[in-house]
Amino acid sequence: MKKSIFIFFICLSLFAIELRNGKKVLDGESSYDKRGVFIKSPSGGKHYKWNEIKINSLPVNIRNEQRHLVLNYLYKADHLYTSGRYQTAAPYYREAFRKSFFLTPLDKTLAVYKDISKKAKSYIYKDEKWLKYSSWMHARGFKYYHGKWRSADDYKAARQFVPIISASLKSSKPELYIKRLGILLEKYPESNFQKITIQLTQDLENFQ
Repeated sequence: MKKSIFIFFICLSLFAIELRNGKKVLDGESSYDKRGVFIKSPSGGKHYKWNEIKINSLPVNIRNEQRHLVLNYLYKADHLYTSGRYQTAAPYYREAFRKSFFLTPLDKTLAVYKDISKKAKSYIYKDEKWLKYSSWMHARGFKYYHGKWRSADDYKAARQFVPIISASLKSSKPELYIKRLGILLEKYPESNFQKITIQLTQDLENFQ
């Protein structure tokens, strides 16, 4: 899943940055976002990623802002992780890990920072060992399908419901799918697809 957690640009005043390769970049008009600094030039300008920049060459206010942003990611990730929402926590851990150079040595002693490199790769600690989240779910009998981990029964139902629902939404002949959806509703009365299928069936009938 690659989704941006935050995307923003903020205008800056004149300043210079130094890159990790030793090159200094003098700023014209510039801005920065979650990925780094964009510096305009007569030829158009260039975007420099945070990991290309010597962090100490940035203005203190930017370093502090990014540090607090990373800490926010960590606390958010920790809350999600400890509540068992491992998949939701992983993107926040990854973002914090990618920008961990903004943190102070003291920040890195915090409990929320512990084992961040593993959690950022979607590992979870179970039975006194680190396991890949996907391996842990497979071992418990779950399968991933259509954006979600599913129990064996839900997986079987999803493999039948999803293609028919998808096809019905694209078809100009909804009557072809109403009967098939009805059969599935009878076959899987406890399915998570019951509600959406009943509503879809009603919509298809009204469409005729």
